[in-house]
Order: sequence, then structure tokens, then C-alpha cells
Amino acid sequence: MLTKARIVWSCIVGICGLLAWFGIFSWPHDSAAAMSWINAIDQALFRPAAHPTMFALVVGVALGTIVIPGVWRVVRDHVFVPDPRPDWDLREAIDYLLSRSKWALGRVYFDTTRDRLLEEDIYESICDAIVQGRVSLWGRSVPEGVDTLFSRGTERKILSLDLDGNSLDLTTLDSTAPNGAVLRRYSQDQFRFLRVNEREVRREWPPASRIRLLFDSTLKSRRKRIALDVVKARQSV
Repeated sequence: MLTKARIVWSCIVGICGLLAWFGIFSWPHDSAAAMSWINAIDQALFRPAAHPTMFALVVGVALGTIVIPGVWRVVRDHVFVPDPRPDWDLREAIDYLLSRSKWALGRVYFDTTRDRLLEEDIYESICDAIVQGRVSLWGRSVPEGVDTLFSRGTERKILSLDLDGNSLDLTTLDSTAPNGAVLRRYSQDQFRFLRVNEREVRREWPPASRIRLLFDSTLKSRRKRIALDVVKARQSV
């Protein structure tokens, strides 16, 4: 969404620049020029309407509730970048990467030539992004002793060094897993309830357009988490 907004804004700036270069468009220099500009807009846009006052009210509401807040969100995310916070379950993020991201287009869920699930490639990509500082990962360390009865553990940011020797337990990606997505080492839980920042994930792996998803022949295998080659083989029998 932010990429599309940047493209639209760049086009608007470029068009205004060309019009200003050829003298077709220029900003008003004083109050008289500004009033004449406003009058020209009023004559061209509002006067021809059957109900000019009501139309002006609708335009004002649209500018105040849709256009200006949308522009502010784009400017805020680029100028006043907030510190990333854990706001997205890793399981939901992986489901997004599987079914709606550009990264997954054309990828089958299970690669029979490499005997590898797509979640393994996703976790590898996430680890690369974490080590390179583009994506953050949080998890709750496993409590010890009597704390296991009363606490889920303290949530903290998982550093790149914490990933060494750990692997994502793919069986915990199901929505019914009691401890969320889990990082394990030698079959022992190290971090539970893994979460990421949604803005970072969508920036790193932008969503694909609905048209591209519509014509993606591998989407079914990823959504249902099935091996496309196996399904085709069974259908041909």
C-alpha cells in the first residue's frame, strides 16, 4: 500500500513539475492571486453542481476524513518511523507469506526435487532478514521451576545470536498449538509465542496484487498446504 502511495505521489509531483516548467501551472504569489485561483476552482468544480453547498460539504468531508489522513499516514511512516513492536503472531505472518505475498508467487508448497517445505524457506528468509537487521522477532523464553505454573515467560527481542542452533518447529504453526510458534534446540523449547512487527514484514515482503494471485496456479497448494505434484499425479491416475 505504501509503495503504491509513493508511486502516485511521485506521479503527481512529476506532472506538477512539467506543468510549472511550461508555465501552465504555478502557485499563487499573493493573496489576490490566491483568491483568483480559488474562484477559478469554485467556478469549474462547484458552481456547475445542482447543489453546490452540499457538494462542497461532501468534498470537505472526503478531504478531511480520507485524503488528508491517508497522506499523513504515509508521511508519518516515513518521517516519524516508530520503533518496531511485536504486533503480529508469527503464524499469521507465515500464512501471509504463503498465500498473499509477492515472494511466494509461483512457489509450490512442497518441492519434491528438494524434499523441502515452503515454511522452511520462509523461516530461512526471516532469519536472514533478522541477522541483517531488516526484521525483528520476539518470543517468550521458557520459564523454569515453579514459574512454569504461573507464567508464560518474559517476552523479549530475539537477537541474531539466539538463532544459532535453534530451528522453527513446523508442527507449532497450526492455529491450535497451545504455545504459538516455537523455536527449539535439541527437541527442547527455547522461545515460545513468537511474534513479529507487521509493518516490517509487509515492507520486506510486499503483498501481491489480487490479479496476480488470481492467475497464480500454485496458490492452491500453498493455501491448503499440499504437495501440488502429488495432487497432479493422483488426478492423472
